[in-house]
Amino acid sequence: MVVDDGCTYSVLDALAIGQAVKRGEAVLLGPVLFHREPVNVTVLWQPVHGTAEVVLERHRERLEKAIRRRLQEMEQQAIDGWTDAETDTFCEKYSRYKSLLEVMNETNLSI
Repeated sequence: MVVDDGCTYSVLDALAIGQAVKRGEAVLLGPVLFHREPVNVTVLWQPVHGTAEVVLERHRERLEKAIRRRLQEMEQQAIDGWTDAETDTFCEKYSRYKSLLEVMNETNLSI
């Protein structure tokens, strides 16, 4: 049985919290711990203004928009003349971004 401790988040929520901290809209209150199994993050934080839910939702939306924008930019790139290594790196990054969006949609985090 998993007990919700109120400070364990999905990786995507942890990324959104990180963006809120980076923008000065939230503060960390302790260390950030990544758990390989079951792939989540423990982070104790609080918003500077407003509620945690509102701040988290705003940064989820920003994260999704940024990922979508990055994918569009990548889709516009001409990859003709790239080396195999450059193409592989590009494809890995593209797949990672697509996977993030899929996870956001599966967990109802999309805007």
